[in-house]
Amino acid sequence: TLAVNLAVAIREHTEKGVVLVDGQGSFGDLGTVLNLQADFSIGDILEQGTQMDADLVVGVLSMHTSGVRVLTSSQKLDDADHVTPEIFDKVLNILSQYSDVIIIDAGSIFESQTEVALTKAQKVLLVTTPEITSLRRCGLFLQAAEENGFPRERIQLIVNRDGLPGGLALEDISQSLNMQVLLAVPDDPGLVA
Repeated sequence: TLAVNLAVAIREHTEKGVVLVDGQGSFGDLGTVLNLQADFSIGDILEQGTQMDADLVVGVLSMHTSGVRVLTSSQKLDDADHVTPEIFDKVLNILSQYSDVIIIDAGSIFESQTEVALTKAQKVLLVTTPEITSLRRCGLFLQAAEENGFPRERIQLIVNRDGLPGGLALEDISQSLNMQVLLAVPDDPGLVA
């Protein structure tokens, strides 16, 4: 939800070319959140492997009514294993030639395409919710990023669902992760739903 809204807001306020990429190899949610009937996905690129060209990559993008172009993930489970770092890297290189801003809704740190996204990112917005399980995953992400030489200064912490009943306080989250909270998005399930 945050990646989608960020992409649409950047497009509306800057009129720059924005591409939103589903960083999950398969079964991502961007198409659903945007109510897109995507005819193509990253799965259609996989057949060409690293031999893909710009026409193919740009051709599989779906256009949202906001003007944001979207690369959705595949709806085939097997495709997740075939989105190699080399393929994902080449897709991002091509997209960078045809857009001003690329926003990647990345998956887990343990997915190979997330590592590629991190190496290319100018900024990483690390999103957590005020729950112990989410905080634990963020801690693991930060540890893995550090172990792989990714500078912590390029990571900015966003707390989604701030004020969640029974949720952790912002100060506790900041202290637990040893980083400042850049932005807290209030809990509003009615609006999101």
